[in-house]
Amino acid sequence: MNTKAKRRFVAVAVALGCLALSSPFIASELVLFSHSMHIDEDAECSQCHVETEDGSAPSVNKEYCTECHDDGVPSYRLPARAVKMGGGFPHGTHVDAAECKDCHEATITETQKAGALIVPQEKCTACHKAKNVKVSSANCGACHPRGRRQKPPSDHEGNWLLKHGAESRWSAVSGHTKDCSSCHRRDACATCHRTKRPQSHTGLWRLRGHGLAAGWDRNSCRTCHETGACISCHKTNRPLNHSGAWSTYHSLAAEVEGNSHCAVCHSPGYCISCHKGK
Repeated sequence: MNTKAKRRFVAVAVALGCLALSSPFIASELVLFSHSMHIDEDAECSQCHVETEDGSAPSVNKEYCTECHDDGVPSYRLPARAVKMGGGFPHGTHVDAAECKDCHEATITETQKAGALIVPQEKCTACHKAKNVKVSSANCGACHPRGRRQKPPSDHEGNWLLKHGAESRWSAVSGHTKDCSSCHRRDACATCHRTKRPQSHTGLWRLRGHGLAAGWDRNSCRTCHETGACISCHKTNRPLNHSGAWSTYHSLAAEVEGNSHCAVCHSPGYCISCHKGK
């Protein structure tokens, strides 16, 4: 498409858009609902929203709308498509313990962002902590509908398999929505990696990398390997640095490591048993 054709296309699109907005039939479907405007008219949340018998999310009381809108309830759309907690959320329980604005400030002030949770999780956590409300981490159904675990979190996409190992190490201190144990059992890592090696476990890793990594983070190795795995392997497979002039400079390495690295295979009395009389 050349430049002249592009300009003509844009002009036609703008004209059609203006025509659509000026049409009474289409305009009625483009009314942007404003919570703040209704609040300025002294409308109460409980007048527009009616609590359900099961205590779930309230429904819209359209009968109350007709007290102001004589010509019927106009068609409207919300300013931002928020992500709801789900059908299992106990809304009725929270109505008795908090004000609507405590949870729905973004909706009332019309600062809700599309795609974001209708109530930020941080707000829930802060309120529960302030009021000493404890919810079991295993009781997901208290707030989330059944089947929530069947849908992977949004961050479990793309290169998640490459970075999930590092992310899991922070899960214990990351809190709700970030704790792996919310969905995965404790043996999930070992069960998976018994048949599928971690990305880091390449041929070079086996020859040169694994010893250094074990020295940095032995707890990570223990996820799959028992403490005796190093000893049982290196009884028949000497480490690569244990060759050549190792017998000459091994004492220097032992001093640098503080003997903790050597103690993986050698008992505290091993040095004495060898150097006795030397």
